[in-house]
Amino acid sequence: MKSSIYLQSAMVLASATFALPALAQEKHPITIVVGFAAGGTTDTVARILSEPLSKELGETVIVMNRSGAGGRIAAEYVKNAKPDGKTYLIGPDGWAIFPTAMHSPATLRYDLMKDLRTVAQVVSYPLALVVSNQVPATNLKDYAAWLQENPQKAQFGTPAPGGQVQFVGWVAGKTLGTKIEPVTYRGTSPMIVDLLGEQLPAAILPTGAILDQSRDKIKILGVMAEQRWELAPDVPTFIEQGYNLEVGEAWQGFFAPADTPTAEVNKMEAALQKVLARNDIKESIRSKAMLSPKFVPADEMEKMLNRDIEYWGKVIKDSGYQP
Repeated sequence: MKSSIYLQSAMVLASATFALPALAQEKHPITIVVGFAAGGTTDTVARILSEPLSKELGETVIVMNRSGAGGRIAAEYVKNAKPDGKTYLIGPDGWAIFPTAMHSPATLRYDLMKDLRTVAQVVSYPLALVVSNQVPATNLKDYAAWLQENPQKAQFGTPAPGGQVQFVGWVAGKTLGTKIEPVTYRGTSPMIVDLLGEQLPAAILPTGAILDQSRDKIKILGVMAEQRWELAPDVPTFIEQGYNLEVGEAWQGFFAPADTPTAEVNKMEAALQKVLARNDIKESIRSKAMLSPKFVPADEMEKMLNRDIEYWGKVIKDSGYQP
């Protein structure tokens, strides 16, 4: 009888001992860091992906919001995180490209291409030029003509100063043959309010942000992409309308601390590819985030990022903008 009790006790102790590593591992889940507030587009994408990634990787995946300074606080946090494959950053191209093109690593407190490494692009979406009803144009040609006749109204809304939209607007104006001046807002929502109220003639913003608005109130003149967007197939591109705009689709992607082992990065990259191939996940991204799912592997993402930083760095310099 005693030996049976001892045997049972030993088995319980052994089970507890073998459970410890699993419990310890559970205390360190994989964290996807978002540099923007909860409820925003980047946060939505991260939360759509977190649960299927958890199942694919066999580990708990959580989302952490560290918002502020246009995503820079999150970037610095991930830069300093332990490079063990447990911490990743998701961010938009506007955050990745423009601060790096405009500021030194000392100012940013991180060097994007040295302190972080690419993992995969996960979504894409075109920016669009839209106008309010104070603009009679319904296409880019008529809008360009209207700008020539009404130079005092050559303005467009931008959700932040010195960001992606401001410089896209500079390129768009140059492509249309006129200069359009940015009107800075704090976010997209107040910009849309002024478009609806005809207080603002035009704006540039993610196409998905405007799809639930009445086309009778806000007109989408053209999307900035090589081909029409799947979520707004009735809207022509700039190229279709005869304007060879050198602006590609915007995107969001995953990054990791620079010294994260390649094996860990490859594992996350493969998991993202599998998750993004699922029809239910594709539909969730389209319907909840108003973006297009698009997987691009780490090496291609890195090349694209380097090209974009070089291109936009020249645009910023040519524009005469001073931070």
